[in-house]
Amino acid sequence: LLTNGLFSDRYVFTSTLYGALEVFTLVGIFYIFYLGLKNDDYGELIEYFAYVTALVAILVFADTVFLYATGHEVFIIDGRFERGLMLYGWGNCNTAGNCIAVLIPMCYYGVMKSKTPAFYFAAASLAMAAVFLSTSRNALLVGGALYVLGFVLSCFIGKKRLNFAIFAAVFIAALGILLLIFKDTAALVFKQYADRGLQSVERVDFWKYALEVFKEAPVFGKG
Repeated sequence: LLTNGLFSDRYVFTSTLYGALEVFTLVGIFYIFYLGLKNDDYGELIEYFAYVTALVAILVFADTVFLYATGHEVFIIDGRFERGLMLYGWGNCNTAGNCIAVLIPMCYYGVMKSKTPAFYFAAASLAMAAVFLSTSRNALLVGGALYVLGFVLSCFIGKKRLNFAIFAAVFIAALGILLLIFKDTAALVFKQYADRGLQSVERVDFWKYALEVFKEAPVFGKG
């Protein structure tokens, strides 16, 4: 990262600064947290992390619903999605989808380890609903896999598996009813997923270009 594009015709010193920032982001920030938390009780810390994660999942779901309620006329035009206009204020639809999907595993940790699995399952399910509404295909794919995996594990692992099973059935049924109530919006979201399919032409072009650049400068890259 620090030799980002070194010796290439495109190298500028800011590439090294960018690499240094990446190093700090990937290593430095985590080490700072480690120094601040290393003397805390591990179990309590993980439980609190799961709790905060669940709260964030509920908050982002509420943010997504608010976006649809107040700004749907901006990004739903003549019955079609304009995803580029779906802006949360802190990121676009893909950013939001990614941020939401990564919350699901810790919510399921709360389902399996806490005394209130219903709260954490509700948070995980609302996160999954927000992933769906984000219209991000990658987030739906990864988030969906994490959600199903967490659900299956929670059926066999946990302090209150029976309570979880009962609440899960009721909550999923409630989400299904909400889909029926807002069937027009849900149909539009389903349609944009179907229309876009699994094609990702722009990303494939980027990957092809990156591969060519890699072959030109396999050691230091081009910055």
